[in-house]
Amino acid sequence: MTPPHVTVLLSVYNGERFLAEAIDSILCQSYKNYEFIIIDDASTDSTAEILKRYEREDSRIKIVTNAVNLRLAASLNKGISLASGELIARMDADDVSLPGRLEKQVAFMQANPNVSVCGTALSVYDSPSTVWLPPLDNDSIRAMLFFESCLYHPTVVMRKRLFNNFSYSSSMLPAEDYDLWSRMAQKTEILFANLPVPLLRYRINEGKGRSGYKQRQRDAADRVRLNLLHSIGLKPTNQEFAAHRALALREQGLTNIRLWQCFIWLKTFYTAAANSVPCGKKALNKEIIRRILQISVANRKKLVVLPILLVGRVARIGKRMIKFFTRGRDMHKC
Repeated sequence: MTPPHVTVLLSVYNGERFLAEAIDSILCQSYKNYEFIIIDDASTDSTAEILKRYEREDSRIKIVTNAVNLRLAASLNKGISLASGELIARMDADDVSLPGRLEKQVAFMQANPNVSVCGTALSVYDSPSTVWLPPLDNDSIRAMLFFESCLYHPTVVMRKRLFNNFSYSSSMLPAEDYDLWSRMAQKTEILFANLPVPLLRYRINEGKGRSGYKQRQRDAADRVRLNLLHSIGLKPTNQEFAAHRALALREQGLTNIRLWQCFIWLKTFYTAAANSVPCGKKALNKEIIRRILQISVANRKKLVVLPILLVGRVARIGKRMIKFFTRGRDMHKC
């Protein structure tokens, strides 16, 4: 019997509401050479019964039940240690993979053996026309990681051998994926990619308890951002890191002074990153311009946006924009 080339890995805790739909979306994949490891993280609802039914019906499904709730990072590490596949495909218990997802990602990984991690675009479950398109190439992904995660966790396929040297960190929940990518990005031999086609329908969960979850996620993501800045020799002050966070989150309601603090911080960041980050200055320039645009639009600063709109070629305007918006003028002393 041919060993599975792919291990689909899903961890679930009290996921009875959407679990069957998520499992069915994997069982309906056009690519068939996979095992499906599902970690039941000590659920207290009907998750266990649902999983037992599926395990009886399909021999590719392997259920692992945690005696106590280990949470996502530890459960994923456990699943990876049990995986037989050369590739690990992540899946969440409330999302839906489109039928061609595994086939397209496996084909890409086979055609690009130097790529270690491959994500995809996604569509929002309740609004299929809303598509999140991440940066596609390694350089652009690395540049954006300084500000936010741009490898959407439930879309990712990874080479299992990565986990000889890496694992998910429970201390970084619930930004364990962003933390993992940021640590992998420290190794130049690890290449990232995203496919431009939305191959997963992502469910945005709102409601009771989510505000606290989102705050914990923002706090963990801030720790990741700070670690990334430290990795290029930057030790930002509280004011500087507040500017970095504002750029990352596209904060609204900024005063003119705070907005200029963001631009001034970009000069410091660019100088350090351009000399340290293995992502290429072109990708870094584009990411700087993107952040200027986004924070300007978020705060309705048309005069900041105008110079970018007047010049067409990103490659040509990169240095000009950085000098214009981040040079240390007296304005920032207001």
